[in-house]
This record gives sequence, structure tokens and C-alpha cells, in this order.
Amino acid sequence: MRDAEVGVVGLPLLLGLRSIRWSNDGSAEIGGTSPRAKTGEPNLVFDRGRLLVRSEVLGHTALLALDTGAATTDLNANFAAQFATAVEGAKRATQNVTGVGGTRTFESIELPELALTIGPTRVYLRPAQITLQRIAAIGGECCIGNAGRDLLMQGRSFTIDLSTMTLRLQ
Repeated sequence: MRDAEVGVVGLPLLLGLRSIRWSNDGSAEIGGTSPRAKTGEPNLVFDRGRLLVRSEVLGHTALLALDTGAATTDLNANFAAQFATAVEGAKRATQNVTGVGGTRTFESIELPELALTIGPTRVYLRPAQITLQRIAAIGGECCIGNAGRDLLMQGRSFTIDLSTMTLRLQ
């Protein structure tokens, strides 16, 4: 999937569709509901007009802003504060973050690998970049970062189902 072919799906559209499933082959399925028995516990929540996903990180529950328009997952200063022990001695670097407003460069730290669990699925950031900023647009007010397509598309597909408030990675 090339970035030029990917667009942003905003909350009003998602609410109307009820669910959307993106596949690695570039296809998308919209509408419908999932049987609750197969979906597991809800892991999505709305906060200030953003859709957040609950994940397990280093043995703790943490929230990520769900950002289907972002190519990469951006962890932020909230992550560094919540998991201070895990980032001790991490490699220092700088990280470019590109968004609607352009590209900005931030001080960052890098972990070789970070495992996250979303629902029953374990996914990995290799490496895990942690920018030392708290920009509201990429989860800085509420979360340890934003979950981008690099995280969401590690399996065959992912589904956002607002009828069951679940994000499932398949």
C-alpha cells in the first residue's frame, strides 16, 4: 500500500459506517456488525473527539490515539514518563514527525523493540521511537502516543467496529 493511496477516515464517517476493515492487500470492507461473542472485551473509547485504543505495554494498560492516517506509530513523552525504567539508557536520536502541518523534528530516544498487545494480538515496534514531546494531535494530552499503520497492519488486516467498540488485529 503506497501512502498516496491512503486517506484519513474521520470519526463522523466511521460512526456512520459502524465498522471498517482494512486488509494488507489494499481492500476495505465497510458496514455491518460483529457478533459480541467473537469480539472480546471492548478496547476502544472516545475522548475529546479522538478514538483511543487500550493496549498492554510492558505489563501495564496504556492508551494510544488511533491514527489510521499515520504511516508510523509515534510514542511520546508520556511513554517516557510512564515507563521511565524501560527507557533508561536508551539510544538518543532525533525523529521527524510528519502530519497535516508539515514535518517537525524532535529529540527522541530509541528502544530496539517494544511489544504491545491489542486485544489478544501481540504486535511489535522495531525499533520503537519515542519522541520527547506532548503534541495533542498525536496523543500528547491523553496517551503514550498514536497507533499508526506500521502497528495496525502487522497482520492480514485490522477492523474498527464501533458497534462493539473493538479494534481487532487479524
